Amino acid sequence: MTTWNQSGGDFAELWGDTLQDLYDEMSGWSLDEVGRCTWHPSLNLSWDDNHVVTGGTLTVDIEVLVPAWAKRSDANDAVRGEWDRWSAALLTHEMGHSDLAYQYLDNFEGTLVGMHDDSAWAAFEQIKADLQTASDAYDSSTNHGITQGTTLDISIT
Repeated sequence: MTTWNQSGGDFAELWGDTLQDLYDEMSGWSLDEVGRCTWHPSLNLSWDDNHVVTGGTLTVDIEVLVPAWAKRSDANDAVRGEWDRWSAALLTHEMGHSDLAYQYLDNFEGTLVGMHDDSAWAAFEQIKADLQTASDAYDSSTNHGITQGTTLDISIT
């Protein structure tokens, strides 16, 4: 059974007063995206004298991060509403990456039992590559979340 070590929270804390300030602050980051989902799978295998896998444990550290707005409570209802809408859309997008990690990795170690250890390690490398490909395809199909509503409407004041 796969062990999932989940963490998440604030990618960064934003201090702007307006949506334009927040947008400008995020645009100044040297990152491709303002939200992030990362996973780090670690596999331990056991095998018999013939190097046939008899069992294994898969541990996945997974983290979902999105920005937080320090001055959210100071904003008016319209601005707060747009921030909340955008933030929820971003979290939905990042959780889509998380869902893919679960889809590809959960209980994967069970599929390796009976394989030669070399084949099992190759299968582990392949499933990680397949997960990355699926994650990249998800980003392409959602235009990195834009089709899911991750465009912040900075005209709201």
